[in-house]
Amino acid sequence: EIQIVKLIKKLTPAIIHIDHLNMAQYLPKKKNEIWILEEQNIEHQLAWMKFIHFPDLKKTKLHLLIEYFLVYLSEKKVLKKFDHIFAISKFDEQMIKRLFKLPNVTTQKLVYAPQKSSSKKLAGEGKKRKKEILFIGDITWLPNKLAIKWFVKQIFPLITKKEPKIVLNIVGEIEDEFANELNYGGKKNIKIHNFQKDIDKFLNEASIFILPFQAGGGIRLKALTAFSYLLPIVSTPLGVQGIAGRDQKEYLLAKKAREFAKLCLILLKNSNIRKTIGKNGFNYLKNNYSDKNNTIFMKKYLEVTQ
Repeated sequence: EIQIVKLIKKLTPAIIHIDHLNMAQYLPKKKNEIWILEEQNIEHQLAWMKFIHFPDLKKTKLHLLIEYFLVYLSEKKVLKKFDHIFAISKFDEQMIKRLFKLPNVTTQKLVYAPQKSSSKKLAGEGKKRKKEILFIGDITWLPNKLAIKWFVKQIFPLITKKEPKIVLNIVGEIEDEFANELNYGGKKNIKIHNFQKDIDKFLNEASIFILPFQAGGGIRLKALTAFSYLLPIVSTPLGVQGIAGRDQKEYLLAKKAREFAKLCLILLKNSNIRKTIGKNGFNYLKNNYSDKNNTIFMKKYLEVTQ
């Protein structure tokens, strides 16, 4: 922290741009620059979701509630200091404007190019899909942990009753104890791969990509990854928050476990629906996350910093 403060004094920048609100702790006490925030999450909402959704933490419920109020008050105070805020999604932009009454917020549209395979074709194009469901994410992060636990405990058993040979691939950093909890008894249908440097194989072979989120915020970049591989998504509404796609067009939405399982089974049994949803998702990605967003962003950036 001391080094950062010294560096700011030495450089005397005209603009200080920070990524993530937690970096605001290093801002100078006296404001002499233009301050820009690149927002990733509405922090107090994450604290609230933790309080609501994590039954494992019953003994600390009071502490979590206090944390929520403290985070909200801190966020409200700090956000007002910025000259402009670039929100990660239109959803977050609207929430910040409504909750904190701040007009100086715009969406920073992301750029996400469709992936290419080694054959120079689009990733996922022409691939033979297996009867596999895929979840990718750092499962040491609580929202990911809660999501996959809900799917394994409440949804996957309903799917295996109808499709006993279906395989669930779980890819991402995971604690051994939690991995054993998910795959208690060594179920053949559940394969835990831990962190993988190369995930192309999983994305090219899976039939369904799942986003069973009940907590978290921002935008799910993993949804854009699935789009780029023409891989159909089944998600809760929170799983695609910040993505302006349409239910039953670019992805399939479910709120309850039985509904989620039903949609997965529909996709597993109907390759035409899988291909249609996958192609729609890819087209949405191509039309909304292209390089032109960089030009739009820089134009707005120059406008608010001059």
